[in-house]
Amino acid sequence: MKARLYVDGYRDYSVATKTNQWQDISYTATSSKNIVVGVRFYDISGFDGSEAVYLDNFQPTKAVTPPTKPPVSCSDTTATLTLVTDSYASETSWALKNSANNVIFSGSGYSNDTTNTKAMCLVDGDYNFEITDSYGDGICCNSGNGSFKIVVNNKSLASGGEFQKVKSVSFKIGNVGPNPPTKPPVLGTYYKQAEGLTGFQLKTALYSIIRNHNGQGYSRIWNLVKVADIDNIYEKDGSVLDMYSEKPVANDSVSFAKITDQCGQYKKEGDCYNREHSFPKSWFGGKVEPMNSDGHHLFATDGFVNSKRSNWPFGEVGSATYTSSNGSKVGTARSGLGYSGTVFEPWLLNMLKRWHTNDPVSEKKVSRNQAVFDFQENRNPFIDHPEFVNAIWGQ
Repeated sequence: MKARLYVDGYRDYSVATKTNQWQDISYTATSSKNIVVGVRFYDISGFDGSEAVYLDNFQPTKAVTPPTKPPVSCSDTTATLTLVTDSYASETSWALKNSANNVIFSGSGYSNDTTNTKAMCLVDGDYNFEITDSYGDGICCNSGNGSFKIVVNNKSLASGGEFQKVKSVSFKIGNVGPNPPTKPPVLGTYYKQAEGLTGFQLKTALYSIIRNHNGQGYSRIWNLVKVADIDNIYEKDGSVLDMYSEKPVANDSVSFAKITDQCGQYKKEGDCYNREHSFPKSWFGGKVEPMNSDGHHLFATDGFVNSKRSNWPFGEVGSATYTSSNGSKVGTARSGLGYSGTVFEPWLLNMLKRWHTNDPVSEKKVSRNQAVFDFQENRNPFIDHPEFVNAIWGQ
């Protein structure tokens, strides 16, 4: 069952999949006449008539517009935060910290599905913006189309909306233009050939370092995933870390036992797991080595969800036609990415670099990189040295 708010017309729904918890539905209307306000309930597929639904704190109120405060002058740099909330705005909070890790601006207590702006006067320096969703499903796109953006002089310094519990973005005030490639630090023996290089020269040197790995063949990837893709980090239960169904910050809806749950046939999510290329093999000509059996881009994946992923390019989904239990999506690309086709939730360089920044190297990535090195004797440079990304393509 789901509820729908009526305020001079039908408005937003509750989320039927979120059960045994309170949900807020609100709407702000501007009207000079008497309007009808109410709540309507709908049956959905699977509803057997026995569920209990409670309605509480139903309080239509008259909005009062506070007096407008005169603008505060800023002799430094004005950064403007625009925050669009989803249908559960009470779960959203944010904080802006300076280089000393002190909170200088923050916000919470917003209304659902609203656009909110905050002007922040900032001195030159480094800053970290952190947005939190207490439920753990971000602000887009499961329960609305929330987003955030920080802009200085019409230039976006930070933006996003799709995350889980917390998303952190760092930026600098005082030099907001593109930064040139930065030199990597002094490197160890493995990357000695790349030391001191940037841009295309660094990219070429890294290719030369990792190219001649000891390929083990596609069939032996099963031996890799039963070591490299085992959950010893999140639930620590020894299950398979499936890229499309694993929930790093919540209990998994799907769990696979290594070896015994290998695909196999599947009809739904959770039936079995397989080994799948992050870069579709049809894009490089099929069963062509060394790409076909390269452990650095072959991962354990839910067989059914992987069939939905197909060979679509990675991207940020605007309108989903399918969503897995951990939020993996397939659907039409979000506008503003320069691509309008079907994607599976990276496509443009700027987006890939943003993903690289927003999803920093984790313990799981480090351990898997070592496991692949043990398996085929080459490493992923961007796990060992994330700074290589900016050293090659700039910030």
